[in-house]
Amino acid sequence: MITKSFPAVATLWVGRPLSWIEQLSLTSFLAVGHSVKLYTYSAISGVPDGVEVADASDIFAPDQEFLQDVGPSMVADIFRLHLMEKRDEIWIDADMVAVKPITLNENGFAVGYESPNHKICNAVLRTPADSGSLKLLLDFIAKPHHQPPWLRPALRAKLADFPEQQLLSGLYKVKRSSMGPMALSYALRQTDEISEVRRREAFFSVPWQYSDVLFNPYGGAEGWMSADTEAVHLWSHALSNFHKTRRPHPNSFVGRMQSKLGIDVSHLKRGQ
Repeated sequence: MITKSFPAVATLWVGRPLSWIEQLSLTSFLAVGHSVKLYTYSAISGVPDGVEVADASDIFAPDQEFLQDVGPSMVADIFRLHLMEKRDEIWIDADMVAVKPITLNENGFAVGYESPNHKICNAVLRTPADSGSLKLLLDFIAKPHHQPPWLRPALRAKLADFPEQQLLSGLYKVKRSSMGPMALSYALRQTDEISEVRRREAFFSVPWQYSDVLFNPYGGAEGWMSADTEAVHLWSHALSNFHKTRRPHPNSFVGRMQSKLGIDVSHLKRGQ
């Protein structure tokens, strides 16, 4: 059962100005009726009108050494877990594009499979503050150890070389995504909360291997979607530089969304 109410969506941005892809993402959630909050550790440019900018340190305040040791992805993976505990907000990666409001199920969850009944993705995430899965992961962050069970034995062996005070940054160095989807997938499976995970069509209908279809002027993207699709992941980490630096074709899914939402792409090279 899906409820009709939905809270704000939120994300974290570290570093460079927002590109047109992040602007497209945040604006799309505004357009379907969400309020949107952008957490940052410093001032950034390119924030769309209507997006609330908030201090990320109110949620998670890592020291400078940690920020220098790990990349933005690790910071974001930890940040979103603290966000679940402290705010009634839905986390979104800044390359998610909303096609309708994101809804919570009757138990207050929004989380979906990336692949059919297997890998769970954390690019959309909402758990109740008292979630067992959330507690498991936050307890680990508060007191990390050398044997996180979601890592393969070979990676745990590499982690053994790091002192306890460097374990979180060590996790990043042995596996950049070690506090991301694999940790979330493990935690949900260790509790009865695995039943809260929605089918892939909800948020991750187009697999990252086929992300080019979102830019295809001859269609195809909609064939992956269904009536249950609420947002589409652009998988920006997997996009070619061509798609990032050229105007999307007006007949493609991304091009239609860009035009509908009024995202300025005049600074980009013309596509083919």
